[in-house]
Amino acid sequence: MELQGGVGYICRDWVTSLWQPPVCTPRPWDCCDAAVCNRKLIPDCVCADVVETCPSNCQKCALVESEDGSAPRYRCFDSFHGYPGPKCSEPWISNKRD
Repeated sequence: MELQGGVGYICRDWVTSLWQPPVCTPRPWDCCDAAVCNRKLIPDCVCADVVETCPSNCQKCALVESEDGSAPRYRCFDSFHGYPGPKCSEPWISNKRD
């Protein structure tokens, strides 16, 4: 049963597919290039991306050192039970034809 409530949904989580996250559970990130997951049937994942700002739905955002030492960079240390979601950058294989 799903009830829409304000920003998100209020419901019980249940897994409908091995490739998608549990229903009604938002990921702590919108996209992730460096997902680190365990090998469970439904994996637990964290995103190792270092970004300019953490997403608004990230609970554990921490300042990390930037590679060049200029602008501050952050990383979301939340974990997610399910598929980590889409990549932020474009894939190296393109299906576009000229």
